[in-house]
Amino acid sequence: MAVSNMVFSDVESFLDTHPELFEDYLNRKGKHTSSLPPTTAHILSALLESRVNIPQYPSTAVDFKYYLKEHNEREFFLELVKDISNDLDLTSLSYKILVFVCIMVDADRCSLFLVEGSANKKTLVSKFFDVHAGITVLPSMSNSDEVQVPWGKGIIGYVAEHGETVNIPDAYQDRRFSDEIDKLSGYKTKSLLCMPIHNSDGEIIGVAQAINKSPGGALFTEDDEKRLYVQPIDCLPDVMSSQVLQMYLPFCGIAISNAQLFAASRKEYDRSRSLLEVVNDLFEEQTDLEKIVRKIMYRAQTLLKCERCSVQLLEDIESPVVKFTKSFELLSPKCSADIESSFKDSMEKSSYSDWLINNSIAELVASTGLPVNISDAYQDPRFDAEAANIPLVCELGIDKLSFDDFSLDVDAMITAALRMFMELGMVQKFKIDYETLCRWLLTVRKNYRMVLYHNWRHAFNVCQCMFAILTTAGFQETLTEIEILALIVGCVCHDLDHRGTNNAFQAKWVTLSVDTRTLAGTHAQAL
Repeated sequence: MAVSNMVFSDVESFLDTHPELFEDYLNRKGKHTSSLPPTTAHILSALLESRVNIPQYPSTAVDFKYYLKEHNEREFFLELVKDISNDLDLTSLSYKILVFVCIMVDADRCSLFLVEGSANKKTLVSKFFDVHAGITVLPSMSNSDEVQVPWGKGIIGYVAEHGETVNIPDAYQDRRFSDEIDKLSGYKTKSLLCMPIHNSDGEIIGVAQAINKSPGGALFTEDDEKRLYVQPIDCLPDVMSSQVLQMYLPFCGIAISNAQLFAASRKEYDRSRSLLEVVNDLFEEQTDLEKIVRKIMYRAQTLLKCERCSVQLLEDIESPVVKFTKSFELLSPKCSADIESSFKDSMEKSSYSDWLINNSIAELVASTGLPVNISDAYQDPRFDAEAANIPLVCELGIDKLSFDDFSLDVDAMITAALRMFMELGMVQKFKIDYETLCRWLLTVRKNYRMVLYHNWRHAFNVCQCMFAILTTAGFQETLTEIEILALIVGCVCHDLDHRGTNNAFQAKWVTLSVDTRTLAGTHAQAL
């Protein structure tokens, strides 16, 4: 029938007889719609759009600053202050401060350490380390490049703790000096000038360190040191570099404080944005539980910057007894080379692993409705440290028929077997004591003889194959929980105490009380 001659009734009749075609067409061509009203969706989109931009101002060249230093120190000072006052990015600001300090005191290298941590656990972390004034390109910065100095340790820690300027002609002759950083960087420290940086309230927020005055062999003088007071700009002479430095570092402290406040406000904005995105996601997707939970966990990982996230669903929210029916789990993309495969492989629809690892903690949160924030899980008695060491299914690969058992040693096979019991929910369903399960598996392994084939590795192979079939072929929906438990236990024990020989060999030595199927009798006795 020609398209021009088709009428609506013909199309409707054709679609009625071919529903799969209509469904496929909608999936391919249908426009995604949101359950949010248009006005609400527009408001959320506007709230999610960032309108905050870090101001960017061009900085004068380093050579020009050297020129100003030689010819007009007042203009030189004003140029340095203008450069840092216009920068709210803590990374580039820290770099500028170090370059300018190098220029002012003629240092070969400079480092900047900022104070981090609470009042009782302060530490000094390098924002930039060993910066040379001649470097005009902002170096890359990563967490792996950070150098942490304990509070009060070494020259840097001493200056931060006591707030004193330290000027040492020979660092290795000072007992406070620690050569750990020299060993780390391969750079030889000779003369050293270390100065505290204060904020507007007089609190120490960082330490600037200048190393090895140029030309080689020269020492930092009193004119290079930062004194404890600031003179008015009108009193600034044109010849005393020490006065320039006296006035520069207090401005650095104010600039660093402003940049830190700006970074904190951006962090709070990102947090609010993530929460709004969660709300937006929940309203957009209300039909697929897995997709909803996936979005929640992804947003939670982004917000909290954690490696692993899990969500447990209660069986009955009205029941006083806490029982979870489903547990969803997601690994951070950092744990996987492919983000999509990370979502696919680490998100288990019926995974009880995370609930079992943190059983008492999850129950406490579910029963009280209160959050639990543990800074050191291994110091908390509610946390099962041993169970936490068991790798996930996606890490072991035991849910695949292509699994290579030679990747595991005899002890790793025990932990993998534990993971199978936990993943199938057997521990929770039958209230199996965790320690008892561990001892039972170790006992079973001990009672397998050291024979060529019918050994503990063979038993684990059979058990792993059964586990892969159960989890990938949908048998969990067909078999009962007791049948699944019987299959797993039977696989682990099926060749227990096997002698490594066949029936023909054993029949010559067996007693008349056992039938001719010698090995079958042995298996029955073992079970």
